[in-house]
Amino acid sequence: MKIKNIEFSNIFCASGSLNFFGQGWWYHYFLKLIFGLFGFNLKGISLKTKTTPFLKRNGNLKLNRFFQPKFLFSNCVKINFFKGFILNAIDLSSPGLLALLEKNRWQKLKENFVISIATVEKTKNKRINEINNICYLLRTYVIKFSSYFALELNISCPNTGLNFNKLFLEVEEILIILRKLHLPIILKINALIPPVLIKELERKNLFDVLCVSNSIPFGEIYGKIFWQNLFGKKISPLAKFGGGGLSGKPIKKIVLEWIEIARAIGVNCNIIGGGGILSSKDVIEYNGAGANAIEIGSVIILRPWRIKSIIKTANSLKWRVS
Repeated sequence: MKIKNIEFSNIFCASGSLNFFGQGWWYHYFLKLIFGLFGFNLKGISLKTKTTPFLKRNGNLKLNRFFQPKFLFSNCVKINFFKGFILNAIDLSSPGLLALLEKNRWQKLKENFVISIATVEKTKNKRINEINNICYLLRTYVIKFSSYFALELNISCPNTGLNFNKLFLEVEEILIILRKLHLPIILKINALIPPVLIKELERKNLFDVLCVSNSIPFGEIYGKIFWQNLFGKKISPLAKFGGGGLSGKPIKKIVLEWIEIARAIGVNCNIIGGGGILSSKDVIEYNGAGANAIEIGSVIILRPWRIKSIIKTANSLKWRVS
């Protein structure tokens, strides 16, 4: 997949699934040890970094100085291997953009990748100031990078405590600021945003690629997601963290329908589709729905032995060119 003439893979890892530098999380060591013989290899996937705000944010997943969880098992994540889904309320835990840039690890990456950012301040003026500060830092450090990178604006994290609808009203102003960096821009949303709003935003040429979908906030799209059947009750098991966001098998059909509707009403931009990709068959469905590429995340935890076939399928298909 090309973004502004920069080559990326047909398959991305979801932001956060391989940590900030592609090093993965503690459990990846064991996955490679156990499933290595079955093809657990992430080579060929374009890296998306874990989303970071400008300043340090503790979030709900406490990180050590190596950016690994301080505790092996987190109480802000619920995994159901049998039903194929994950509910998480990690909340953008990060040391902050400056600390990440000063590690000098992004600068040494040889493959083109994506830096994912988000605004988390409580007021609009502070969020705009946060974006300006992010731009200043990236403008300062960009000449030191060995490879090309795109910038992903993640406006749909369900765990920040911000009103997602209000954030979307600001997205045009934020994208105008980011455009000044002259970097490829990916806009990451979830399937709650009506495709018609994306069509209007696309007309203004403020982003290059759309990524859909981020996790779905607990309790949303009731009638298509049967929350009580998934969790045995109407109240989220992560209620004390704000409810969390759902990823995995239950959201796949919703995202596929979103892409199909977007294409039907004339959304022509490149779309990275993700949500519930747990097998090669799912890759084919996203291709048929009109995606230009896919991203995977939950499968790395839920079905790691299928990653080899997913990558092979993604690279064998002819993808839409927008």
